[in-house]
Amino acid sequence: MSAPLRIEGVMPKVSVIVPSYNVEDYIGATIQSVLKNSIDVEIIVVDDFSTDGTFDIACSYAKQYPGITVVKNHGNLGAGVARNVGMKIATGEYLYFLDADDILVDNALDDIVKIIDKTSADLICFKYNYMTSETGSYKGMLKGDIEIWDGIIKSAEHMDVTVAKHSNLLLTVNYPWNKLVRSSFARDTGLYFSSTKVNNDIYAHWHLYMMSSKVTLYNKTLISHRVFEGRQQITNIFDERRFDAFRALADVEDLLRSNPDLSGKYFHQFCRFKLDLLKWINARLGSPLRSEFLSRVRRSYGNFTPAAFIGCFDHYPKIATDSAYLRYVPEKVLKG
Repeated sequence: MSAPLRIEGVMPKVSVIVPSYNVEDYIGATIQSVLKNSIDVEIIVVDDFSTDGTFDIACSYAKQYPGITVVKNHGNLGAGVARNVGMKIATGEYLYFLDADDILVDNALDDIVKIIDKTSADLICFKYNYMTSETGSYKGMLKGDIEIWDGIIKSAEHMDVTVAKHSNLLLTVNYPWNKLVRSSFARDTGLYFSSTKVNNDIYAHWHLYMMSSKVTLYNKTLISHRVFEGRQQITNIFDERRFDAFRALADVEDLLRSNPDLSGKYFHQFCRFKLDLLKWINARLGSPLRSEFLSRVRRSYGNFTPAAFIGCFDHYPKIATDSAYLRYVPEKVLKG
């Protein structure tokens, strides 16, 4: 294991922010995968009030490696709040948000830092795998992400792009752990994660892409995201907490509303993203919650004005029409 070298008084190259909650079986392997880099890295583990041994395990690593800081939230506040806490104390030139049960490829951070140092992009994005924890089997990126990714970068090793030209990047899944972000860019643009328990990374995804001047795409798989068959993950929660999606979407809508230039460029893509997300939730939500969900959909589309309709219709006529109807008959639109 090549532990990161910390030099007193020198800014670390990367701050790795790890929100953690009840992952005692996995947090060690995750930290070890970060340690397998040679650049100066600080690891900030923000324990979200775990009830198992997660906090103690993280603290044991902090005693061994001076580049590791462990913070404990005063309650179970969610990964978004934990990431925000980590950002406040991060000192690195770059920020990386890693889930506490995921595994980086050896020297992954070394690899991407070399590229972004050359390209001077605001952020760099890379490919990912899914790893089934029980079997250890691997599966590549989601089909929609593959289509968007390959349509842009094709066979190039890496490519600098603008979201203004490739706005379909906004439609990739809103994962924070396949992106390395320049700290000054995050700070200057006011990056944050929503305080919701579910979908807390939607706003950050849209903020990063829409506010960026240049994005580097790196055509290499550098992380394995664990999925569990026998354990509940945030992605698979479909109780009342899933209604947090409306607050997360509202955060993006507030940003678009306050910035007409961004809205003019990207509102149509947001309409598509929002409709796809609500259809995804509707298909998985239990019957007892359906009535409340549909009521919230109606309220969410209450401000879909004629101007909003026109802004979306020029790009996506059907989505614009569906969005208009969601204000009145969401049950008919979402079942399609």
